[in-house]
Amino acid sequence: MTFYCDYCKNIRNGKDFQYASELSGELTTKATCEVCGLIIILRRSGYNYKNKENFSKMQRQIVKTSQGFKITKKEESNISISNNAIHIQRTGKPIEKRYNAGYVFLLIDCSGSMCDGNKMSQAKDGARKFLKDSILKGYSAGLIKFDTIASTIMEPQRGQEYIESALSNLYANQYGWTNMADAIKEAEKNLISRAGYKVIVLVTDGQPAVPQGYPEPYGATLEAAESAKRNEIEIITIGTEYADSAFLDRLATRKDLSIIISTVNLSKGIESASNLLMICDK
Repeated sequence: MTFYCDYCKNIRNGKDFQYASELSGELTTKATCEVCGLIIILRRSGYNYKNKENFSKMQRQIVKTSQGFKITKKEESNISISNNAIHIQRTGKPIEKRYNAGYVFLLIDCSGSMCDGNKMSQAKDGARKFLKDSILKGYSAGLIKFDTIASTIMEPQRGQEYIESALSNLYANQYGWTNMADAIKEAEKNLISRAGYKVIVLVTDGQPAVPQGYPEPYGATLEAAESAKRNEIEIITIGTEYADSAFLDRLATRKDLSIIISTVNLSKGIESASNLLMICDK
């Protein structure tokens, strides 16, 4: 029989598992969590941690990989915003070794609303710095723009010399809609067959919207995001104050990977999102 501690049970959403807390066997029995290796003591009314003092102080998350699951210390986002800047950083270090390869796609909203003010120039500046920082952290970085449809303007690669050429094709379409679903599908199609840590970073100043005749945009976007997550692709979302923050929370892998910033800080917000990425071997 296989056992799982409470934390791992919650991570797996209660699917296809029998939990220690549901057993009605001997009064006291030792067992080990199948995912994280935590020693637990089973009881008729549930279970307690054997090494409670050690483990209760350690914040943990279970990371799903193509080889199975691994346990790391929980990564938390600390976000500080001043009048002129935004900074995002992570605390905690992985317990196990870093990923051998990493792939990240930056998805930039190029719909009509991005024509307003200097949003597009901020997006380009932030994208430039994000892509360079991601490559320096060991990632192959790619770029997708989306309005009514999505298109890849830079395949994931490790060369910074391709960034400026890609950014020259990043511009807002004043008649464009906001087809987030198409953007996520475009990234997933490229990433699904790659081995390593895979991430989508979606940047938007609004809500999903498409012309008549397209699938309902909110449902289609959520469906695309769930498909990506099932294929082991993390999703980070960055929205301005005019974006639907509750919806972006649902798109992101975890709520702490959904970030809302002011429009004036858009460039800094995109740039600093690279601090949410795990470090990969170069």
